[in-house]
Amino acid sequence: MTHEVPRVGRAVGRGALTGAAAGAAFGLFSGLAYVAANAHASLPWHLLAPAFAVYAVVSGAMLGGSIAGGISLLDAIAGRRIASAPIPAAMLGGALGSLLPGAVGVGGFGSLSFPFMGGPAIFAMPVVAGALVASALAVQDRGEGGREPRVFACVLTALGLAFVLAGLVALVALRIGDAALLDSGRDLSRALSARPTVHGDSQSGLAYLGLLGGAALGAVLGLYVGSVVATSRALR
Repeated sequence: MTHEVPRVGRAVGRGALTGAAAGAAFGLFSGLAYVAANAHASLPWHLLAPAFAVYAVVSGAMLGGSIAGGISLLDAIAGRRIASAPIPAAMLGGALGSLLPGAVGVGGFGSLSFPFMGGPAIFAMPVVAGALVASALAVQDRGEGGREPRVFACVLTALGLAFVLAGLVALVALRIGDAALLDSGRDLSRALSARPTVHGDSQSGLAYLGLLGGAALGAVLGLYVGSVVATSRALR
């Protein structure tokens, strides 16, 4: 097991770098969409933009590193004999890696009196950005197993599953509606803490809500990435 530690560390590092790139892409496109939708609003863009950019990159790095580390750690313990093993490993890694980003995102940005970003951007866009992480990890995973990379097949698999999952998430978010989603989040945050802020929300409640929501979203992203890796292992 000792000789596997450097391999797990390398996997975490590669996943973190790939996740940071995916986070940067998410931050850029979702940020531009937010600016376009709220160009008329008088917001401190010079502060909000760099803060959101740093948050997106760091969150992506944490999520990518934890998912890659989870898969590599399970391989180190159980080997690569179970084809579906990357799925639960990535789900656990994704849930753990999204705890802090969820708490900071909901507890920090969510407590500001700024326009709501919207359900599709919050829930569907990360899946699309995760296609970069899934593609890279699938290619690297095949290399770790001593097999041909099959880059095109891995990318095609990642994109196909990403758009299916993102489409389902966006459909649910649109059906619920931003107003209902926002009201539900506020109600949950108040239920989690009895100390409201000046905006009527609970700072600690929002952080707790972010922990729960981050873990749930991270697990879904882990399910997606793990499915792509597992599928890539089944390719000849």
